This record gives sequence, C-alpha cells and structure tokens, in this order.
Amino acid sequence: MEKSRYLIALDLSLNETGYAVFDRVKRYPLVDWGTIQNNHFDAKTEEGKKLQRIEMVMMTLRGSYYPADIVCEEWLANVQTSGRVNRNNGYTSAYKLGGVHGVAKKVFHDKEFIFINNKTMKRVFGGHGDSQKEDIIEKCYENKEKLVGKKAAAGFTVKNDNDADAIGLGVTHMIENGEWKV
Repeated sequence: MEKSRYLIALDLSLNETGYAVFDRVKRYPLVDWGTIQNNHFDAKTEEGKKLQRIEMVMMTLRGSYYPADIVCEEWLANVQTSGRVNRNNGYTSAYKLGGVHGVAKKVFHDKEFIFINNKTMKRVFGGHGDSQKEDIIEKCYENKEKLVGKKAAAGFTVKNDNDADAIGLGVTHMIENGEWKV
C-alpha cells in the first residue's frame, strides 16, 4: 500500500468532530467519513475525556490510512480581532477548539496541515461564501456518486453538518489542487 495517497479532512470540535478520508488514487475518492460524538461527556467536568476520545479515533484513522496531508478548517485563535466574535461563547470556544487542534497536531505531528477558511469551503464546495449548513449537506448528496460511486451512492448518508463540512473541506482542497474536477 502506498503510504502517501490518503488525505484526511477534519472539522474539529470538542463535541462533534467530523472527519473524511479521501483516497487520491481511487476513481471515487471518499473511503471513510463520520463524526466523533462526545456529547455524552459532561461539558464542564469531562473535557479531558472528550480530548482523549478524539485522540483515540484520530490515532485509529492515522494507523488505518497513513495520511499524507491533513486538511482542517482554519482556526481563529484571536476571536475578537478576527471580526468574528461569537457573543455567546467567543473566547471559551476558541480555548476549547485550541485543545482539539492541539490533539490533531499531536497525532499527525509529522504530516503537513492545510488550513482552509470556512468561507472558502462554503464558496468552493457550497457554491457561495454564505452557504448554510444545510447547503453543505445538500452538496454532499448532490456529489455522492462522484464521491463514492454509483453502487455505493444508495447507502451514502451524512450524519450532520460536521461530517458534511469535513467532506467539503477535503473536496475544496482537491479542487484547489486540481485533483477534483468540478
């Protein structure tokens, strides 16, 4: 097995991290996708358990696919100066997201990380920069035969916007590199 053919795309979140694995050699590149669910852990007292679970699943993905590149949604550490202040949880969510990014960097320490701005993914994959979560999910279904092939398309499902975003991030990267033809 060639060790550099896989691309793993991650939509990082402490509660629900989406992932998508693409095989750059296959005609239908999407080979694995899903969501790492952590909602069963208490948000206030079990953050460490959430991070451990994310690390465990990422280690499994690493060992199963030997990725060449890791694509992630761009993380904005300084929420206030980025112009994207989330009044509900701004700095708290940035802190928690930083932990998940740190776990990803730990697991894939020797891999190249490609960061894609969420607006870029929405524009390239979703069709316009203001695409909503539902639009990204719909784009996944519109492209299901191109992603997994005609035979597997009937069983193709996207659980939520987290795995849909991961698929969108991976496709965006492949479009920008000429690996995916629009």
